[in-house]
Amino acid sequence: MIVGTRWAIAVALADWLSAQTTFLFLVRWVGPFRVVEARQHAFVVEHLITKGKIEVHGSRLKFYSDASLEVTAELKEHVASQGIVLGVWAIVGHRKHPVTDEWEVQVAWVGLEDIENSWEPLRTIYADVPARVQEYVDNNAITELDWLQGTATSDD
Repeated sequence: MIVGTRWAIAVALADWLSAQTTFLFLVRWVGPFRVVEARQHAFVVEHLITKGKIEVHGSRLKFYSDASLEVTAELKEHVASQGIVLGVWAIVGHRKHPVTDEWEVQVAWVGLEDIENSWEPLRTIYADVPARVQEYVDNNAITELDWLQGTATSDD
């Protein structure tokens, strides 16, 4: 992962707006920020003036360049890769889907805001991150999901 002082980015202001904000989809880019740490599914960025640091998902970053930015083959390869992989921060809710009658869990994603939590099929999430699902079940004394105890899974 490329991290360094020559990287400057802008972060979408919408990342800090609350769910009550009516203009959530009107994105205004703010910055500049510097990428100071690359994590598995997110970046830690630092404001160049205030030195304040925040964790953001890569999809929330907008790279820009100036005359001193070196465009290397590695940079071009990074820009060309368009797949987004999200990490599960936590399971924050569960429900039975009203149409399919299948269990779903509400997932909080690494580097994304709470408003971007999403409902995902329980079986899919349990297959990917069984420890996170089990942690949610145990911490919340969820009895209707006890069937998970007997479900075989692959390793994390």
